[in-house]
Amino acid sequence: MHNDDISTAPVVKRGKCIYANVTEYEVIIVRWHTLYGTSDYENPAEIQEDQNFECYYIFKKNLIKKGDFNAEGGG
Repeated sequence: MHNDDISTAPVVKRGKCIYANVTEYEVIIVRWHTLYGTSDYENPAEIQEDQNFECYYIFKKNLIKKGDFNAEGGG
């Protein structure tokens, strides 16, 4: 678990996406200072370890759990 709270990250863009031409859901892009690694010892160090540089994360609204968002990655 990381000590940083990404929920405090500055929002760069908000929008809506459409899933299967039927369901609309909210998407949020945030700017963050850490690209989190996988912590998987089988991955190379640059993927395994956290790296400190400006990056972006995409969160999409969870279509099943109302009010929750799922991270889609960073980079």
